[in-house]
Amino acid sequence: MDYNVREVLKSIEVIESSAELTAELRKEYATDFAMIKACVKDNMIKPEAIALIQIIAPVCYKINGTVFLKGDTSGEHDFIGDGLDTMTATELFDMTQEIATGDSYSFYVSNTDYFELASNEEHIEVKNFLDSL
Repeated sequence: MDYNVREVLKSIEVIESSAELTAELRKEYATDFAMIKACVKDNMIKPEAIALIQIIAPVCYKINGTVFLKGDTSGEHDFIGDGLDTMTATELFDMTQEIATGDSYSFYVSNTDYFELASNEEHIEVKNFLDSL
């Protein structure tokens, strides 16, 4: 499984909450959301479908009141600096700041599992902002 089930299920929930996003998904796939969710949980969904779902509803986290867009996860980084173990790094973009002022910054984390996913409305706000660029 090359995807985070929790993130994909949240993206599906966001799509399901918006008629506009549902229509966007329907251009490529049927929208039996119960079936899509079951396929995600059972790892029976095409990587292309996962990619489209996360393009339509990008993954966003909310940390201390700030919404962050999940960027790429890559590399093998020695975060501790002891040369004993490496981890991937995930870039998080501060969308609250960027939407409000146009200024942007990001930082890297080794794991996103403990962060709260943003609300459906916050996901849609980020999606609308990205579409406006």
